[in-house]
Amino acid sequence: MATINIGPRQRGRVFAHSVVSCLPTEASISGAFQRVTSKQFRDSLGAVTNPLGGPGAANGILAVIENLPPGNLKGKVFFDQTGSQAKADRVS
Repeated sequence: MATINIGPRQRGRVFAHSVVSCLPTEASISGAFQRVTSKQFRDSLGAVTNPLGGPGAANGILAVIENLPPGNLKGKVFFDQTGSQAKADRVS
């Protein structure tokens, strides 16, 4: 299945060849739509593989986390931006 990724939010992530990224503009979205609906692109979808692997990723991640020593687990830092001032909050 073809997917259109609109905007830069997912920049830097790995995508399957079935994903077409575009800018959040009418012209760019229109171009991406034309590409994913082309016969050549649709014909290429049969050979698409998931670059992240197959099913079972959640179980694999859980197995790794369960085997980590408790002292190695750290909370993620989030930044809540209000105006020009950023505040860091630790979530654990």
